[in-house]
Amino acid sequence: MTNITVTTKEPLSRTEKLELEEKFRAEYRDEIKVDYHIDPVLVGNIVVFDGKKHTPVIKLTVTTSVALTKEQKTKLEKAFSEKYNQKIYAEYVVDDAIIGGIIVFDGKQVFDNSVRGKLNAIREKLENGKA
Repeated sequence: MTNITVTTKEPLSRTEKLELEEKFRAEYRDEIKVDYHIDPVLVGNIVVFDGKKHTPVIKLTVTTSVALTKEQKTKLEKAFSEKYNQKIYAEYVVDDAIIGGIIVFDGKQVFDNSVRGKLNAIREKLENGKA
């Protein structure tokens, strides 16, 4: 059995815990026991300790107008894992109000490549006379 300690700044929801545990089972291919701890002064989003090493994990909130396929999620997580050079845990939200595209929030920075975001940027330029 692998004992894993997960430390976060804020409590994780039940759904987030279940998703993390599913990823751990796939990664460790073993029975797992996960203990959750809160540390409000944590520098990163999530730190995972498996008894051997501490692994910082970046938590992303990914918002799309339609649900992503498993392949799309894997590709996105791989791209951000390479960008941050860290493991990624992604929470996926569907919000048709963004019309299309994607918004990714890493806890500090928002990457907005949504149709709504682009339309808002165009509107702002027109209102400020910079078009």
